Amino acid sequence: MAVLLTVLQAFDGWTTWSILRAGGRELNPVLVKLIDVVGVVPALVVVKGVAAGLGWFIALAPVGDVRWRGTALAMVAVVYVAVAVSNWRQYRKRG
Repeated sequence: MAVLLTVLQAFDGWTTWSILRAGGRELNPVLVKLIDVVGVVPALVVVKGVAAGLGWFIALAPVGDVRWRGTALAMVAVVYVAVAVSNWRQYRKRG
């Protein structure tokens, strides 16, 4: 599941970067502020890297119930699949 989340983060970062490069806008206000401070690529690398790292931490942490970790990762994956589909649709409209 952590591998899937890492792939989804990379895809989200790439589609976000592509949409922004094509004149689109970021909807996440926290990411918008970070982009204003450090730029698009560094902001996306940091945010996506942290998100992927948290997924790996949840997957590999030696504490807690394994079922809970799997459920949490699956729920996050569902959210990021929806984000990835939305980004892909926006990318296709602009491309």
